[in-house]
Amino acid sequence: MRPLVALAGLVLVLFLACRGPAPDIPDLTGTAWAGPGAECEYIAVSIDPGGEDLAYRFAFDGEHGDWSLPVPSGTEVVASMVWPGTGVHSVAAQAGNRSGATSAWSETLRVSCLPEPGYPDSLAGRIETNSDLEETVLSLDGRWLYATDWDGESLEVYDAASLTRVTAVFLGLNGEPGPLFISPDGQHLLVGTSDQIAVVNTSDNSVERIIDGLGAVSDPEMSPDSRTLYIIGRDYRLFAVDMNSSMVRDSFQLDDDTEALCVNPVSGVVYAITYSTGEITCLRPDDLSVCARFAAGMVNVWFVTAARDGRRLYVAGEDMCGISVVSTHACRQIGFISFNGFVECRPVLFPSGRFVMVGVGPEFEEDEKLAVCRNDDLAVAAYLPLDDTPTGVHFSPDGMKMYVCYWNEIVVYRFGGQE
Repeated sequence: MRPLVALAGLVLVLFLACRGPAPDIPDLTGTAWAGPGAECEYIAVSIDPGGEDLAYRFAFDGEHGDWSLPVPSGTEVVASMVWPGTGVHSVAAQAGNRSGATSAWSETLRVSCLPEPGYPDSLAGRIETNSDLEETVLSLDGRWLYATDWDGESLEVYDAASLTRVTAVFLGLNGEPGPLFISPDGQHLLVGTSDQIAVVNTSDNSVERIIDGLGAVSDPEMSPDSRTLYIIGRDYRLFAVDMNSSMVRDSFQLDDDTEALCVNPVSGVVYAITYSTGEITCLRPDDLSVCARFAAGMVNVWFVTAARDGRRLYVAGEDMCGISVVSTHACRQIGFISFNGFVECRPVLFPSGRFVMVGVGPEFEEDEKLAVCRNDDLAVAAYLPLDDTPTGVHFSPDGMKMYVCYWNEIVVYRFGGQE
């Protein structure tokens, strides 16, 4: 029997060899945050070295389904999923060609299904500050709340659970600290001034290094892998800075008056928006070459926020009563959310991504409020009353707490049940 086994093994080896090379491991993107019952889309794409057509199958929570119909190599395939209940789920994808060769499974995409926000129905606490807050940001793990003030030279660190001040980090910057940005991997906090950026290690809240000489105009942004810092510097020049060496890797001359900056969290495309005209310049992350230009449908642009799946931009302008919603795939405005008040702070997405919220300031005699907007139909669901004009709004990672930041205090709310 042994010769037969050896012969069978030889035939198997020859059969596999005739299959040719396997397809590349698929790139997998899609919804990473969702509410229960929401239909989510996941996109897989691969390249076959031999140019053969490819079929795909997806594994949801470890259970794979049937193969899709074959499509040309490099063509995206979309799968839909409605996740049951709340919790953390997983998605992976595999590609196979007509010869029978299959790729390895893609990296697993983690999906968090959170309860819908409902409305904040109770006050969790307040953080009284001794200074006028300019910028605030919450760490990705929800542990720390960072703040800078108008007159100080330090970074204030608050415990987000106990709502107590933990420490003040001396930054050693030339000028008043202003813009704050948490890196996508959560390991660094960037604090900017007019000509410097302090890089703070979030593990121990110490200043790791200072990046000099950029002449910052915009808030800092980073690539999805946290390896590249982008900032609009002197003379409206966009700089790409390597985070390991702190050296400028590339640069691009933008139009004058370009002040708003945003990075697509999935593709890494950089969006630079001109203040007066609202023109969006799209730049490839590898070499900062222009890949598209289009109108945001908004002028006097101050703020821009990208959706977590990278498919939309939310653009807000100074003295404008609404935000423009832009499709990054279609490169055009797809909607406008109108408010009965002026936008006062950067639009922020609820962790599930189904709601976008923005602080709205007074128009005529109306009080400050928080506009809660639905993403599905781009309509205002509710206005929640606020104590004053907000400087920022943040959510805990589980979506159950909201931090509303004012000039001299931070108010924390708990969210109730379903709407």
